[in-house]
Amino acid sequence: MEADPLCSCGRGKDVEGMHKVGLWKTFAPYVTRVALSPLFAVSYLETVGRDPDARKCRVCRGKGKPRIKECAGCQKVRYCSPECQKKDWKAHKPKCKP
Repeated sequence: MEADPLCSCGRGKDVEGMHKVGLWKTFAPYVTRVALSPLFAVSYLETVGRDPDARKCRVCRGKGKPRIKECAGCQKVRYCSPECQKKDWKAHKPKCKP
């Protein structure tokens, strides 16, 4: 319990702003720099996803006849026609989870 659990490689670095505030100045030598990864890879304010018009059939890469349809089970895979869906069913069936 007496051992310091924090890495010392960043200790006291990048703390110039703390030296400007009287109350924080005494703590500056003990501050450790930490890298935090963002919670979201993309800003939640930005639109995320592909253009719906750019969606293509998993089998033939076609855009749909008359329009592209999603798998009724998982709603993740798209097909342009029932024929393409039937061609892909053996490969898709084990992965299809609603």
